[in-house]
Amino acid sequence: MTNKMKWFIGLLALGIVVLAAGAVLLLFLPAKTQTKTTVTTVPSSFYDDPGFRGKQVSLEEAGKLIGSKLPLPTWMPEGYAVQEIYAGVGNNTIIILISDSPIVKFDQEPPDKPKDYPIHWVESKMLMYISFTQDLRIVGGTVKPTPTGLQCIEGTDCYFVYWTVQVGNKTASLFSTARMDDVVKEDLIKMAESVQ
Repeated sequence: MTNKMKWFIGLLALGIVVLAAGAVLLLFLPAKTQTKTTVTTVPSSFYDDPGFRGKQVSLEEAGKLIGSKLPLPTWMPEGYAVQEIYAGVGNNTIIILISDSPIVKFDQEPPDKPKDYPIHWVESKMLMYISFTQDLRIVGGTVKPTPTGLQCIEGTDCYFVYWTVQVGNKTASLFSTARMDDVVKEDLIKMAESVQ
C-alpha cells in the first residue's frame, strides 16, 4: 500500500471518528430548553393609553356614563367605522376606536412588577376622545370645555385635532388623533367637522 493511500485512509478514519463523537454528544448531552421571551418592544402602529384600563362599553352605556347622547362622526373615510368604545378612567371620558380593520390588542408586562399595572396597547387607525367635563386640550384638566374652533396640529408622526361641539345644552370637548401613515389629514379634519 502506498503512502498516499495510507494517508487517505487515515484521514477518512479520522473523519469518521469526529462524526461519531459529534453524534454521541448530540444524543447524550441534555437538550437546551427553549424559554419564552417577553416582548419588550411594540410595533409603532400601536397606541398606549391609560384610558384602556377602563372597560369596553356599548354606545348606549357610553351615553349613560357621560349623561348625554354621544356625539359621533356622520362621515368617515371609505371602509372606516366605529370598532370599539371604552370608558376612560374615572368615566369622565369616552374613547372611540375608529378603523377600517378589527382592533388588535396587546398587553405588555409592567416595568416594575408588581408595583405597576400592565400596559395595554391597541392598534386603531384613529382614536377619538369625548368629554363633557374636561377640556381635552389640557392634559388632566378638569375645567369645563370652552368653545373653540377646530385646531389641527401636526406631530412628528401623528395628526392631533381638538374641537368642541354643542350637544343639546352641553358643550363636548373632543380630541382625535391618527398616524400620518394611516390617514390623510384632510380626511381626519372632515371627519371631525362631521361630528354631531
